[in-house]
Amino acid sequence: MSPTNFPQRAVVVRAHRPARESVLAASAGDILHPLRREAEWPGWVWCADGQGVEAWVPERWLRYTGRRAVLIRDYNSSELSLQPGMRLTVLDEESGWVLASLHGGDIGWAPVDCLQIIASE
Repeated sequence: MSPTNFPQRAVVVRAHRPARESVLAASAGDILHPLRREAEWPGWVWCADGQGVEAWVPERWLRYTGRRAVLIRDYNSSELSLQPGMRLTVLDEESGWVLASLHGGDIGWAPVDCLQIIASE
């Protein structure tokens, strides 16, 4: 999936359960502490906020200042819990994940490989 025009509609083709319950929520301009990168998630950096909450953050959403990073846009690490057949609206795509909205209004991240874009009707 490589959507370039957002929003786009998608259907869930594979279930997904969030790996973590804690959520890192930060605003543009907030300072984060990059801790590591892994080959499994290229384009993402494991970061901690000032309260010690840790999560993956899209690297393109960070501006580095020495050993710290500044968010260049608001961010929330919430992941969506998905079941096959669910429909959602894709709002953005980042390094193998999409930021999406469920019909009920929940917004969060989901792996691209769990979704199929629905052709415009």
